[in-house]
Amino acid sequence: GIQSSTTMSDVGEVASSAGPTAPRQIATTTLTDAEYAADVVRRCNAIAVSGDGESGQAVDTSSLSSSHGKLWVLEATDSLRHIHGTLLAASTQHGDIQFFFRRLLKLVLQTAIERLRFEPKSVPTCAGVEYAGVTLDESAVCAVTLMRGGIHLAHTALRESLRSISVGHILIDGGRSAQDPSAMYAKLQGDIKDKQVLLVDFCIVSGMELIAAVNVLIGHGCTEESIVVVVPIACETGLLQIRAAFPGLCIHIGVVHKEWHDDFDVKRLES
Repeated sequence: GIQSSTTMSDVGEVASSAGPTAPRQIATTTLTDAEYAADVVRRCNAIAVSGDGESGQAVDTSSLSSSHGKLWVLEATDSLRHIHGTLLAASTQHGDIQFFFRRLLKLVLQTAIERLRFEPKSVPTCAGVEYAGVTLDESAVCAVTLMRGGIHLAHTALRESLRSISVGHILIDGGRSAQDPSAMYAKLQGDIKDKQVLLVDFCIVSGMELIAAVNVLIGHGCTEESIVVVVPIACETGLLQIRAAFPGLCIHIGVVHKEWHDDFDVKRLES
């Protein structure tokens, strides 16, 4: 079954100072203050260290080793803000939505790949000298995507990042109960328990669908430490839910929304 996790307190509505008809300001890492993302990372990583899935309260991490860090969010550069703003804009055309979303996903994938296990390798160059490089055994890595509309974008981004990676699929049914989704279908690699697994989804809202997917992987012999979550856009509440349920997960996020108001509609990714 789905592991239970504490429901976090509501983060509240974004205040509007100009009345009910004023445009709502989206509370995100890239459109407001990047320090918010750092605070979310700190609190989620504190849960990972304390293992406190009951209260979800942050602890002082000033004296903790950096190896405890399990959540990474992309730096809020101007380039990232441009990508994010384009994805949120109601006027963005379908083709541009797909292009920029795939670009954002590839940026997050790159940060996740950087933390896979590379081995030293001496490479002979055209100049006749040896280069002290590294190599990644792609056969020791696989990917699993959550099935939804636009899944081909994830496949393309994965193939452009790791050309020979094998990709499995999990279908989560969240229609019956948003707080207790269940896996309807899973096609996974036979030796997945022996691999590093990139678990890819488009967004995290409540976090419950991804928790259900992680439960499927653990049921097939994977450990929390072997699973690397890759998601372009996430909501704070969902991240805290996932961290409370699985403190051992590594999670890589593109941008964090303080709240979710359907600002980004994943249905826009569908062909």
